[in-house]
Amino acid sequence: MSTTTNGPSVNTANGSLLHATHKGSISQSTLNLPDTYYVPKLNFNLISVGQLVDLDFEVTFSVSGCGVQDPRTGQIIGTGRKVGRLFELENLHIPPIPNLCAASSPSTLYLWHQRLAHTSLGKLRPLVSQGVLGQVLNESFDCISCQTAK
Repeated sequence: MSTTTNGPSVNTANGSLLHATHKGSISQSTLNLPDTYYVPKLNFNLISVGQLVDLDFEVTFSVSGCGVQDPRTGQIIGTGRKVGRLFELENLHIPPIPNLCAASSPSTLYLWHQRLAHTSLGKLRPLVSQGVLGQVLNESFDCISCQTAK
């Protein structure tokens, strides 16, 4: 990733404007995403439907959720659910690669809750106490997606 001064900005639900600070590519065996931006204070990973379509992936939306398919192989590489008026990509079937860089600030418990498919606190806490997730701020949170799903 390289530093950028002309990256995009993200408008958040609370009216904050967050700026991208770095630009690079994510390359894995089944997916190559050029022009990927890093927004330090953004707690979610956002993906551009337009970019996926430009890369020849098929993206489908329905009342129950969404899917991303590689038409060359027929393989479904991503699935998600509809939460309110948003689609939350829950699974992205990409083989893991080694970390290329480390975060300079600790993650939050809420961020790991989201990253691990809305895993319960009872399952997250042992991972935090064993240091599996690195340095994690143990802050309380309310997950609107989990509350809506109940």
